[in-house]
Amino acid sequence: MKKLIALLTIMTVLITLTAPLTASASTINTKDYVTYEYTDTGSQLIVTLKNVSTQTISLTVTPLFLDSSDKEIIVYSKDIVTFEPGRTAVKVFDDPVGYKKVSVSVTVSLDYYLKGIGCTSGISQSRFIIPSFVDFVAYTKNNSGCDAKLVSYTVLFYRSGSIVKAYEVKLENLDAEYSSFTFHDDDFACDNFKIVLNEAFY
Repeated sequence: MKKLIALLTIMTVLITLTAPLTASASTINTKDYVTYEYTDTGSQLIVTLKNVSTQTISLTVTPLFLDSSDKEIIVYSKDIVTFEPGRTAVKVFDDPVGYKKVSVSVTVSLDYYLKGIGCTSGISQSRFIIPSFVDFVAYTKNNSGCDAKLVSYTVLFYRSGSIVKAYEVKLENLDAEYSSFTFHDDDFACDNFKIVLNEAFY
């Protein structure tokens, strides 16, 4: 019996010592890593996030839409896989039909298994408008020297200083030195727009 107890004790110690040191979501205080705010335009929910920590993190943005009976209307969450310190990102959700209330929650992970190596500093972007067609063009080039698994950005449209619409773009497997153009037909009057690079990693 003593041998059995001793064996169980040794096994418990070994399991404890070899268990991976991971931070569970329940022990992470989101406010220590990211701040966020959101705008509901009546057709879109636009969530602006900033990594205020000194670590590269992953996060999940989950909107909670409720109908007039406070019943949840299911809308899929969105991830930012690789989010470097000091950076800002914008995620966009279409408002579901029949919602009356909306709130947002953000969950942070420090050890997300898909997290890659960020290369946002190697992504160059420019923007211009073709007046005769009322189109915008977002030009993206991967100067990082590595093939990016994902490049994500959001175009924000403004009218009189307020966000009125957003357009989220994902470019998968953007080869090094490869350029990409995104065209969009703007169907309403806006007086300005800007591009926010959400993430880029390999």
